[in-house]
Amino acid sequence: MHDYKEKLNLALKYISENKRDTAIEILKEIISKDSKNFLSFFYLGNIFLEKKNYELAKIYLEKAISVNPSISQVYNSLGLAYSNLRNFNEAEKLLNKAIEINNNIPEPYNNLGLLKRDKNDIFSAENFFNKAIQKNKRYFPAYNNLMELYERTNQNDLLEKIINKSNEIFLNNKINKLYEGKLYYKKKNFLEAIKILEPLKFNNLEITFEKARLLNLAKSFDKIGSYDQAFIYFKSLNDFTILNSPKYLNKDSYNSRIDSRKSFLNSLEKIPWKEIETNPCEDPVFMIGFPRSGTTLLDSILRSHPNVEVIEEKPIVENLISEINKITTVNFSELNKLNVNDLKNLQNFYFEERKKYLDLNKSYKIIIDKLPLNIIYVPEILRVFPNSKFIFSLRHPFDCVLSCYFQNFKLNSPMSNFLKLDDAANFYDSVMEIWVKSNKIFNPNICELKYEDLIFSFKNSINKVLDFLKIEWHEELFSFNEIAKKRKISTPSYYQVTEPINNKAIGRWKNYNSEINKIKPIINKWVDFYKY
Repeated sequence: MHDYKEKLNLALKYISENKRDTAIEILKEIISKDSKNFLSFFYLGNIFLEKKNYELAKIYLEKAISVNPSISQVYNSLGLAYSNLRNFNEAEKLLNKAIEINNNIPEPYNNLGLLKRDKNDIFSAENFFNKAIQKNKRYFPAYNNLMELYERTNQNDLLEKIINKSNEIFLNNKINKLYEGKLYYKKKNFLEAIKILEPLKFNNLEITFEKARLLNLAKSFDKIGSYDQAFIYFKSLNDFTILNSPKYLNKDSYNSRIDSRKSFLNSLEKIPWKEIETNPCEDPVFMIGFPRSGTTLLDSILRSHPNVEVIEEKPIVENLISEINKITTVNFSELNKLNVNDLKNLQNFYFEERKKYLDLNKSYKIIIDKLPLNIIYVPEILRVFPNSKFIFSLRHPFDCVLSCYFQNFKLNSPMSNFLKLDDAANFYDSVMEIWVKSNKIFNPNICELKYEDLIFSFKNSINKVLDFLKIEWHEELFSFNEIAKKRKISTPSYYQVTEPINNKAIGRWKNYNSEINKIKPIINKWVDFYKY
């Protein structure tokens, strides 16, 4: 047997120097000559895990286990790969296997915490993060994850405790300082938040933390009325995001599909939409609107009703669209040619996809599928479900567009429209054109609700929605913000919707009037159209 220790050490050296592609070549060379070289498979699996190529990571880590099935760390890494491939059941089994082999290392406990957190099991997530710290009190990722968990779920007392505990062990830690700044912001001590956050600086390998720092500085200056300084930081956040955006994100490609939709809708005005009766077992309800139009607030209110379940921002409709595209070959005109069997199969597909996000032990009277930008898929939704219902959230167009520009969204192709103010305005214009045109052609069942009406006339506004859904008022609706505190909200609005109803976000655009002058010619027509 050959001794590849020297080559393995060289590969590790390249990994430490962030020269992973060179390390990959060396490791592949080793396994081409020694198909039982456990460490080469293990290192390759972890490299591809870091590169987010989870399929390749899975292949190499499974080969490592086939060579030596007794090493805890391999099951931990493979569990992470499966988790990122959305196979949570298999991921959980692998992470538990890692603990079974060696229950003294913190990583599997921490990763189980992340898995539970993403499944909204807050209690179990907290428990696993704490177990990771018990195994190794100097294992910082678990402290970081607890800080994120407590901050996300507005458990400020526990957030303060874990920051203090972490500070005792990790002196002058920048991430601890970041969460201290966030905590002061949550306590409404904005000057102290600014004092802590301004001197901090994260490098280009700490993108998430630097974006959080810039965002919290911007919001803190906004709260104290320093709007010029706030705008500087909001712009810095977006410029930093653009600089560090993945190359594969292509807003132009996404927006060209938006333009194709507009063209298709224009053609439908001349070619009638063929009506087909399929009588589905249920007419689904969709909550839509432009991002930052108040959907998360309305979601939190409605889900506090015992007869309502809201599925929050899951790719159910997107997966339905992919299924439709297989039949239509992404040709909108083919929608008019779908037959009864096609439509019944698509209806069944939607309900099976939706079922993945429901507790099957519960019975539901009303299920609402909430994802704001499903607004662009109204033609396809109505093709499959002609009698579906739409709850459309609306907010002053200037407030809506500016708020999108001010958000640190999880980046994807549509959200990359919000990194420049004029792009955000043009995107709003295109989306609203699709919505208005769809209404004109299809005349769908709509309940339109203005954010401002919801704030100033809460009960009347909610009763309007309840009447639309054919359910009665329930007193728990008044306590929606207390109920919201008990769940993890994953949208940028999580902090606002746990507060009592207030009008702080109304007319915010006036503080930045000079900054939005350049987008007013694009947006003014919608201000007029919706009578603001």
